[in-house]
Amino acid sequence: MDDTIARLIFRESGGFTGLQRGCTVEPGALPAAPRGELQSLLQAPTRARGGAAPSPPSPPDMPEMPDMQVYTLELVMQPEARAEGESALPGTAPQHRVLRYPASDVPEDLSALIGYLRDHARPLGPR
Repeated sequence: MDDTIARLIFRESGGFTGLQRGCTVEPGALPAAPRGELQSLLQAPTRARGGAAPSPPSPPDMPEMPDMQVYTLELVMQPEARAEGESALPGTAPQHRVLRYPASDVPEDLSALIGYLRDHARPLGPR
C-alpha cells in the first residue's frame, strides 16, 4: 500500500530573533512546480522513504545553532485506499515524516516548493 501526502506543514525557524513562521497547505492547492517537487519527495528513497520510520534528511553533522535558519517540512501521510471507492484500512492513522534543511543548504530541486511556502508563511511567534 502506498502513502499519499494529505497535508504539508511548513516551519521556518531560527535567525537572530528566534521567531518562527509557517503555514499548512494541502498538496492540491500548490501550483504545478512546487507540487511536483513535493511529490518527488515520495519517490526519492533517501529523502522521504524509509519504511515505518522516516529517514533523516538532514546531514547527521548539521549543527544545532539557535540562530541558524532552518526549514522544516512535515509531511502528513495518509495511506491510500486499497481499491477505488474503499477507504484506507480501519484504524490506520496518518504518519508524519519530518524533513529539515538549513536555509544555506536547501536542495535545488526543492527551491520552488520552499519559495512558495516562504511566501505564504505567517508569523507563529517565539518558541
